[in-house]
Amino acid sequence: MSRSSGPSAFRSTARTQGSWPPRPAWSRSCFSRTSSTSTSGVRSRRSSATTAWDETQRDPVDIALRCQEAGAQALTLHPRTRTQMYHGAANWNEIAAVAAALTIPVIGNGDIRTPADVLAMRQQTNCAGVMIARGSFGNPWLFAQARDLLAGRAMRPDPSPADRFSTALEHARLALRLQGDTRKTALEFRKHFGWYTKGLPGASELRQRLFAIESMAEAEAIFSDYLFGSVRSAA
Repeated sequence: MSRSSGPSAFRSTARTQGSWPPRPAWSRSCFSRTSSTSTSGVRSRRSSATTAWDETQRDPVDIALRCQEAGAQALTLHPRTRTQMYHGAANWNEIAAVAAALTIPVIGNGDIRTPADVLAMRQQTNCAGVMIARGSFGNPWLFAQARDLLAGRAMRPDPSPADRFSTALEHARLALRLQGDTRKTALEFRKHFGWYTKGLPGASELRQRLFAIESMAEAEAIFSDYLFGSVRSAA
């Protein structure tokens, strides 16, 4: 799973007089040469991820065809421009147009927040696959639930608060094994713990406490207090 990083892999940046931010100085022929160079001599499966810099350069079908001609064996499209960033809606019609024009698999990306969004993108665009990024933050169950819908099965239920917290802490422990710095990991995981609590009763207050942690032990205690308080309230 990854996020599209915009057109930076296929452009050089040049600042023109009176232009800010700098606009990319690239042509479609340059794009094709760059794509060909990046895929030549690689034995493993080759893929490209692409978007445009701004509306004046928005031509996803032509760019995608050039990627395919240059040797790409799969292509991921996030149908926003670089200048849009995360504003506005991803134009899924562009994914459909690219999927119809190419013979290689096209992977759609953009505005996937729920399992139903995955199903809708597949149905509306006929893409071969769906890339999920921000929608999975704090919600790794999204993938299994989406597979249920794609397979025509009843979607498995959302995880309980206890399951959420258990997974969040396991996620943090895996990060700690890589980093080896307890406090640094705790600080970085403030936002991750916040994502795991999204939609829970009292989530706002819970996040305020989690955003102040200095250690994993504090996070464990906060989660335990929340679960104990829920049980006590139910009783």
